[in-house]
Amino acid sequence: MTYHNKAIAAVTSVLIVAMIMTTPLSAFADSVHSAPRIKLKEGTSSNWSGYASISNISSPASNYVKTVQGSWTIPTLTCGPSTTYSSAWVGIDGYSDNSVEQIGTEQDCSNGAQQNYAWFEMYPHPSFKITGMIVHAGDVFNAKVAYVGNSKFQLSITDATTGKSYSNTFKAKAQRSSAEWVVEAPYSGGVLPLANFGTMNFTNAQFTDSAGNAIAIDGKGTGTYDQITMHDPNGGNSTPSALTDSGATSSFSVTYSP
Repeated sequence: MTYHNKAIAAVTSVLIVAMIMTTPLSAFADSVHSAPRIKLKEGTSSNWSGYASISNISSPASNYVKTVQGSWTIPTLTCGPSTTYSSAWVGIDGYSDNSVEQIGTEQDCSNGAQQNYAWFEMYPHPSFKITGMIVHAGDVFNAKVAYVGNSKFQLSITDATTGKSYSNTFKAKAQRSSAEWVVEAPYSGGVLPLANFGTMNFTNAQFTDSAGNAIAIDGKGTGTYDQITMHDPNGGNSTPSALTDSGATSSFSVTYSP
């Protein structure tokens, strides 16, 4: 995810098939960010932390993932005088290929104050702010990305605390080789400084494979998932905990450290 200043018209390069809102595009979506992870080696990244599920870390197969879902709580940031950034999202692709279909929330510090919003992205297209949702610290979000056939993906997010939700369908050529649950330091000409989000908890983390089987993050065993620690070049670090499984779902936390 990278910050951009492109015009709203840029979204016309993505096919919008369905909208849960009746608000015009220019009112509910502003151009914001984008970009897959910058991976250093297996298990570490300069801008991703969390987990990825793939068929095989060394040789990921295409058409492996059908859906991904997860839930998290918007953290209360510790803000200083500097502007810092953090995103939380679920998505398909980006771990081993150059597209990402993702939806999530942003938690930033600006002028000493926390700013939150929801967004979506079909990378390499720009990402867009969902202006119809007011996001507060402590709100619980549920998000899902689903491949619905014919090169179309449905992106959905719900603020379970307020009941507000957004869903839209987009067309993209994608390999569907991985599922991700990520806390990210966004990118704009370089990795941006990571906000001190404390600890963020992910629950209800699950993906379905091409056959529609519901699977926990580590549900297919060793070599089919990656636990990713972030070392932001600006100094912030983000480390995921071990997974806790309950049936076909996983939970874990991600913790900030300087």
